[in-house]
This record gives sequence, C-alpha cells and structure tokens, in this order.
Amino acid sequence: MPRRAASMAVECRSAAVWELTLFSPHGGIEMTRFVVDAVRRSGRKDSRLALAGCMLLMIDAVLAVASPVALTTGTYVQNFNVLGTGTGAASLPEGWDVRSDATASTLGATVFTTVVRNTWGSSTGQFRNVAAATGLSGTSSATAQNDATNRALGLRQTDSFGDPGGSFNFNFSSTGMTLTAMSFDLMLLSEQGRTTSWQAQYGLGATPSSFATISTLGDLAPSVWGTYSIIVSDTAALTAMSNQPHAWLRIVTTATTAGSGSRDTFAIDNVSVTAVPEPSTLAGLAVALVCSAAFRRRSFRRSFLQRLRAWTRS
Repeated sequence: MPRRAASMAVECRSAAVWELTLFSPHGGIEMTRFVVDAVRRSGRKDSRLALAGCMLLMIDAVLAVASPVALTTGTYVQNFNVLGTGTGAASLPEGWDVRSDATASTLGATVFTTVVRNTWGSSTGQFRNVAAATGLSGTSSATAQNDATNRALGLRQTDSFGDPGGSFNFNFSSTGMTLTAMSFDLMLLSEQGRTTSWQAQYGLGATPSSFATISTLGDLAPSVWGTYSIIVSDTAALTAMSNQPHAWLRIVTTATTAGSGSRDTFAIDNVSVTAVPEPSTLAGLAVALVCSAAFRRRSFRRSFLQRLRAWTRS
C-alpha cells in the first residue's frame, strides 16, 4: 500500500522529559502526542533508547493509516481478490483498513492493514482473508474455502475482539467529483448464537470526530448464511460525501452483540462507488477548452499572416 511521508517534532522539555509530536501524512493533521518520562531511568543512554523506541512505535501507528483513494470519473470497485489464497499476511488494498475498537465518534485506535487467510468457522477473534460466499455453500469444506480465488474481507468477533467496535473502513478523496451510486455486499459466513447489528456510516475529514449513519439502510443484522447486497439510495449521504478531500465509508458495529453463545463470522465484498465530475468542474473544463480553442485560432491566424507577408515580399 502506498504511504505518504510523515513529519515529527521532538522537543526536550528537560533533561529527563521529551515530548514527541507526529503529524499525519494526510494534510498535516496531528495524529498523536505523548511524553517520554525518563526520570525513573538511570543515565542519558537509557533516555535516548526510550525516545528511539517511542519514535518507532509512533511511526508505525501513523504509517498504518490507509492513504485515501482519489476517486475519478467512473466506478471504483473493490472485490478483495487481491488478498489471494496464500497463507502469509496479505496487505489490504489501498485506502482500506480494519479496526477492532471503533466507537460512535472515533475510527478506533487499533488499526490493522494486513490479514491472514482463515476459514469461516474458526473461532479465533480476528479480521481475516476469507472465501466469499459466491459459488460456495454454508457447508463448504475448509479446503474449498482456502482454494477459492473469490475472496472477501472478514471478521470473527469474540468477547474481547471487535464486540463492539469491529469496523471495515474505506478512506477516499472525492475532490471535484459527485457521488451518484454506492453499494456493497455484506456476508454472513458462519451462523452462531449471537446477533450482530451493522451500520453503514460516513465521516468527513482526515480523522473524523463524528459519523452519520446512512439513513436508508438502518441496522443490518443478517441471520441466515449468505450474501446480502446493500444499495445506498440515500442521496443526502451521497451528496455529503461528494467533493471532499477526505471522506470515510465504514461498515461498523458499535453495539454489543445480542443473544448468547458464539459470535458469527461476517465479511464485506464488492464495494462499489460511482462518481461523475462536479458541475463546477465541468464548467471550468468547458471554459478551458473554449480559451484553448481561441488561443489556437489566434496562433494560427498570426502564423498565417506572417507566412503571407513573407510570400508577398519574396
């Protein structure tokens, strides 16, 4: 996944206390700040080691944030097949990350940008690279799932992982674009005793402090194995996400699961966003074309006259 440069400010408050500020690669937004207190450590060497360790942790945290995808005219589609069928960790597509501790007003601090392949029925709490439901059945074997080239981005919640707070996040830029359509597939891949309610939400800015639920969808709580195709028809939401330097679409659960027993395995797939140029962008392009045509006409006329004069003088 492409990364952008981050910046860091380091300030020595005293001989024992250093303050580090790391800035996001997305618009220079301050991401995090904390103090390394070396009072309890002995010697300047230990202080420097602590400072270096904290620098590395902060850099990792910021670089894990997904770089926004710049939407262009047409339809953006993400089917997650790029995750592949290998057993190693697979990087999420550009613009995507997943988080286990999202809240109603925050993206969440625990960010994952890689996933490993696993089957639907594994009870391990994790985000995972799973086989999509398409072409398979609820009783498909582990071998069939692992070999399937049609992949999806999945989550198995546990009482200590993602319940609540599991979130699939797409970070994009729609500058100069109007969003006209959006859809995605929500898959229930392992039916268990508990019920999870999902919501599709959007937030604006590099690090949103509030999110709006796409009103036409409400709570999404699949209860039977299979694929649920979700179409966003909320024009107000599409308008709000249009012509934005930073926007987030997330499929998130912020409420604790209901019922008893184990938790389901869910996945998302086939995310689609259609955009067209903003009217103002089209108007500007038209003006530019007219000006360009006028300039070319003047240039041609000037060149023609110069050649005509040269010819009459010869």
